[in-house]
Amino acid sequence: KSNAAISKGAFDFAKQGLDVKLIHEVAAQILLMNPKADRSEIRRQIVESCPDVSEAAILFYEGGKKQRDDVQTIYIEAARIFALNPKAELRVVLDEVKKSNAAI
Repeated sequence: KSNAAISKGAFDFAKQGLDVKLIHEVAAQILLMNPKADRSEIRRQIVESCPDVSEAAILFYEGGKKQRDDVQTIYIEAARIFALNPKAELRVVLDEVKKSNAAI
């Protein structure tokens, strides 16, 4: 199949996917070298190391990381609540997690 038949939108979508993959790899390397690197430091180093990645890809990475961190917080809080009350209903536990973590 000729590349001329592939739409610009498909190429843009594929580039963003490849950018996100590269960002994950670079962020992992940064965190291996400095496990305490914060979000702004990781961003700075990604931009410095990968000047051709799109801002959208960086935002996608950061949003995904925030979501993964939130999910981990929810699991930890739910486990704590279930440890205190093993018979608690999941709905009640999740409501309690929401109350104690308003930012999620």
